[in-house]
Amino acid sequence: MRYRMIDRCREAFPVQMMCHLLGVSCRGYYDFSGHPPSRTAIENRALMEQIESLHERSDGVWGAPTITDELKIQGIPCSTNRVARLMRANRIQGIPQKRVGRSVRRQTILD
Repeated sequence: MRYRMIDRCREAFPVQMMCHLLGVSCRGYYDFSGHPPSRTAIENRALMEQIESLHERSDGVWGAPTITDELKIQGIPCSTNRVARLMRANRIQGIPQKRVGRSVRRQTILD
């Protein structure tokens, strides 16, 4: 109902202001109105397909840093933070490797 009200008054008032006043998200309104997806959303979807492909190819071992390196080798520009965000949103994670040779010995002082 609120989205229809925004549709009716869209010529008179800014959509962002009406969404704020009616307590709805702008994204929800644009999803309701059939607004085409943004350029970033389209790029994220394409990037996510590449991430899923690389993750499957590595048998689920690779995490965001390694996948980012592979994407850059393939000529796909992206940052580690963006890849990590997309992986987290789609519940994809790599398998952490065990650290070898990182034990710490404590020295005790004997009186």
